[in-house]
Amino acid sequence: MTQFKSGLQKARWPIAKLAPELLYGVGALAQGETSNTLVHVKALNELVGRLHAINEEGQARLSIVPTDLSSVAVVAVMDASFANEPGKKSQAGFIGLVATDMIKNGPVRCSIAEFKGSTISRVVRSTVAAEAAGMSLALDRHLYCRLLVECLFFTWRARIRGRLATQV
Repeated sequence: MTQFKSGLQKARWPIAKLAPELLYGVGALAQGETSNTLVHVKALNELVGRLHAINEEGQARLSIVPTDLSSVAVVAVMDASFANEPGKKSQAGFIGLVATDMIKNGPVRCSIAEFKGSTISRVVRSTVAAEAAGMSLALDRHLYCRLLVECLFFTWRARIRGRLATQV
């Protein structure tokens, strides 16, 4: 059991930072029952194998896509499930993206600002309540991300203005 938990934690960090598509799997293993350890060890090995495959394909990295700063858009996408987890727990997750405002017209290349998936901490009694709880988390993180992007943007503009002023 100790080796399983250690392996799970070793897999959790790179997945949480680099592979959002595997985040649910590692979270479900961390929260699941541990009565059938062999099944969990096999699932963990499969998850680590998928992480290695993603890495070998060059997909296990987050990259910053060059973005036109005159039309930056910060977007949050979220989803939630009601009572689908062991113990009738509900799950929610979101992903925050930085893109251009052309995203409202269709697909564009984006930078992932952050992502998270976890069990909803409050007791929810319906799908609507689960979606609302998930949206509350996503909106909170979205507003924070927007403030960070705005701060970076204004810092960048101040530095450019400072360089131009010293060159004159």
